[in-house]
Amino acid sequence: MGKIVAAALDLDVLLAAYSAGRMGRREIEQASELWFGQILQEMAHRHLPLPRVDARQHYNLTQQRLFERVFG
Repeated sequence: MGKIVAAALDLDVLLAAYSAGRMGRREIEQASELWFGQILQEMAHRHLPLPRVDARQHYNLTQQRLFERVFG
């Protein structure tokens, strides 16, 4: 297998991991050596969904109460 094919397969694995939320933005940027815009472009090319992050774990008490009031 050539280096280009191996690199493409590695990128597929990295992008799939990022899409599934198993890898963070900085991790994929460092591992792939791509800028964030390029990562998004490659994900779109492969029809991969954007990762979903549950930010509620980072809310303080006031933010949690507001979230519950707005979204139930």
